[in-house]
Amino acid sequence: MSSETVEDEDMESVNEEGDADEADPASRAGFGPYQEPADKRVNDDLHRDGVIGRKELRQIRKDIAATICPGWQTGPPTNFGSPSHGKPKADQWRSIIEFDIPVSLVQLWWMVPDGDRREKLLESTMFLATALRWATSHRTSQRHADEYMRNIRLYLRSLRELFPEMNLLPNHHNALYLGELLLRFGPVHGWWMFPFERLIGLLQKINTNKKMGGFY
Repeated sequence: MSSETVEDEDMESVNEEGDADEADPASRAGFGPYQEPADKRVNDDLHRDGVIGRKELRQIRKDIAATICPGWQTGPPTNFGSPSHGKPKADQWRSIIEFDIPVSLVQLWWMVPDGDRREKLLESTMFLATALRWATSHRTSQRHADEYMRNIRLYLRSLRELFPEMNLLPNHHNALYLGELLLRFGPVHGWWMFPFERLIGLLQKINTNKKMGGFY
């Protein structure tokens, strides 16, 4: 598969100066650490940017606490959205986007009026969750690649509709190549970066007393 794009105009406003942390699509889509609105008159149902407010955050935390995860899966922190738990790990973000947030938002928003912004937000969330599910399967096939590409394109288009002022970032562009990589290299579990990130984390915890070439 050659280089794929959502639409030519979809990628022309990519922010080339984006910081690596800010490039997290989940965070840029409104799922990052929750901040109390500066304006206390803001509606409790939605945060001031029209994404997730206090009501949604309470439901997400409640559902996370009530969810029993398999022993091999790293569940998200029960105080998700609070600065106290730090930045979630990549596998926690995967669980949060693929399962926890969709489950909570469906319960909260499944009966919103037609045309309500929350309906579009829920649809966008489901596009991303579905794309992740196809991309991180332990099997792969042409169908896996096709379904992933279809859903990730729909997700990116929905971002442009919901947040027209937001610049798409290099991570969004890179996501459009994953379908080809699934066909070339097989299931992502065999070549994704989690093992290397885990090793880096272990190395960072080793006390070197800030001296090169030795451990103390």
